[in-house]
Amino acid sequence: MINNSRRNEVSMASLFYRCEKYSEIIKIAKALIKENPILSENEMAVFIQGYKCKLNEIRKVLIKLLDIEKKEINRGSTHVHLMKELIDPKVNELSNLCDDFNTQIDILISKAKNFDSMANLSRLKLDFLRYKCQFIERGDEWQKTYDEFLLTENKMEKIGKEFLGKNNINLLYIQLCKCVFYYEVLNKPKE
Repeated sequence: MINNSRRNEVSMASLFYRCEKYSEIIKIAKALIKENPILSENEMAVFIQGYKCKLNEIRKVLIKLLDIEKKEINRGSTHVHLMKELIDPKVNELSNLCDDFNTQIDILISKAKNFDSMANLSRLKLDFLRYKCQFIERGDEWQKTYDEFLLTENKMEKIGKEFLGKNNINLLYIQLCKCVFYYEVLNKPKE
């Protein structure tokens, strides 16, 4: 049963969603998790909605900026360095959002009561790790994120196969996340 305070927070998050104030939704979700990491269905929706909408907002800007940068490079423009000044802060914002999300999702995964809820949360984690890898430059941080992606994916596959068998829908989703990662981030469509 949700107490009135938490119910009010969920209602407030709904208002923030309509106003496209995704950072405010994230603050509410983090406060709910801090108070009690066992979220109701509505609270979980607030958590997911806030982070996904904020992530999509940043991604849209980054994709546009990267497209403009590519056009400027193709034109031989001398202003390409200016694009980097616009892109880097957005990449940092996306990276920080993904890190924050993964901190919160790890708390929720540790409190998950069954494999299905653990797998659903892990799928979200895999998505955010993939987005981070897609936009940050290759280096130590990229490798750390990639390793975390593989570790999470392997852990979920192992647990799932032990308890559920190969054809569980959540295992298929986890494998799909890996396929999308290889296709979109590593540019290895055959794998």
